[in-house]
Amino acid sequence: MNITISGRKIEVTQSLRQHAEDKIKKALKYSDKIIDAHVVMSMEKYIHTVEMTFNLERKTIFAKESSGDMYTSVDLAINKIIKQLRRYHDRLKDHKVKIKDQEDQEDRNI
Repeated sequence: MNITISGRKIEVTQSLRQHAEDKIKKALKYSDKIIDAHVVMSMEKYIHTVEMTFNLERKTIFAKESSGDMYTSVDLAINKIIKQLRRYHDRLKDHKVKIKDQEDQEDRNI
């Protein structure tokens, strides 16, 4: 998996980069289909904004969060990403179950 972290109007420090990478690796346990992750950190006045884009095999997940602290923005954005990954994973599981149930019903009718 490729992780790209960049800054817009801000220099991304090593500790901030490490914090973001650790949080992204935490999200890996929710899906093994993540191909790459892009993180863009920006700052306007006192508002710290983080944009995260995760590319999966068949889907792109995006989250944008702003707060007064960059570390807090990273945490809030990754929580959104994890929530979306869980929902996507649950939809895939539910879809497979429905197909399997339909096949079982068709077998019973024959």
